[in-house]
Amino acid sequence: MEFNVSIASYTPLGHVFKRIEVTSPDVCEINRFIEADCVSFNVGPLQDGKHWCELSDSDEIIHPKDLVYGNGMTYVSFKVREKSCRR
Repeated sequence: MEFNVSIASYTPLGHVFKRIEVTSPDVCEINRFIEADCVSFNVGPLQDGKHWCELSDSDEIIHPKDLVYGNGMTYVSFKVREKSCRR
């Protein structure tokens, strides 16, 4: 899997299916692997040192017009490489 470039201050509008409070941005990335429908995630700071983690079922490729300004959030999408099974 490859990460695309992070985009500061943007988020995919209407595609977040899970929002959780996490202790660090790395925990958000781990949650991305747990959720099969996750295509991108947003992470942003909270005042107490924790972070919002928003998991999304879309990205800037699938719905480019839905990527909107999201103050304080950092948007990250990724490419999933298809595995080939050979017998």
